[in-house]
Amino acid sequence: MSGEAKLVLNDVSFYYGDQPALKRINLRIYANEILAIFGPAMSGKSTLLRILNRLSDLATEGRLEGEVLLDGKSIHDPDVSVTQLRTRVGIVFAVPVPLPLSIWENVTYGPLLGAGRNRSDLDELVEASLKAAALWEEVKDRLNEPATALSGGQQQRLCLARVLALEPEVILLDEPCSGLDPISTMKVEEALVALKEKHCIVIVPHNVQQASRIGDKAAFLLMGELVEYGAGEQIFTRPQDPRTDDYITGRFG
Repeated sequence: MSGEAKLVLNDVSFYYGDQPALKRINLRIYANEILAIFGPAMSGKSTLLRILNRLSDLATEGRLEGEVLLDGKSIHDPDVSVTQLRTRVGIVFAVPVPLPLSIWENVTYGPLLGAGRNRSDLDELVEASLKAAALWEEVKDRLNEPATALSGGQQQRLCLARVLALEPEVILLDEPCSGLDPISTMKVEEALVALKEKHCIVIVPHNVQQASRIGDKAAFLLMGELVEYGAGEQIFTRPQDPRTDDYITGRFG
């Protein structure tokens, strides 16, 4: 664990009405690592991801307590632009939703909303983003075809490329492989392992096996509480808390 934490959660709690989804979470998330957040359903995993780029602001009757820092600055400071925050902290959801546009237009949609870029720059950005998402070789001759014609696994990697085109510092992934076949899952995981060289990655994996495969660090959530956090290898082979061991070995969940 070296350097300053990219993201810091200090005593973070989140409520839907009176119901707590997260309870006093303290967590440090580092650049150039993959943090796998795992646990049974209704543990607050997705809520935690949404807090990190303030999608939780949209929750009806949602209430946040505590502090989230990005590079040492609160993401809720009055001078923080939510739009810019979500560019710096991108998110990929479980179900891929490509825009009803071409593959090329999907990747360039976000960058085109910003300051002007010429066609040559955009072409380079599309290629770089698709390569980083391990999709370029499969679609490089089909960039003008509808994105909806891609397979499910390809659509998921396209959605990852769309986030990468915004050049985020942090990538959040909420069960990105839950609907994918094993080969597509492997390609997404390989892409993420390569991406951590330049990004901070936080993933809610769709099962414990995926968490153990790719998590440099792991955090086990149970009923809104952070039960255990540490190096992935230690968590999955020598958990310190018996509840973590029970979940990993399938005694519940």
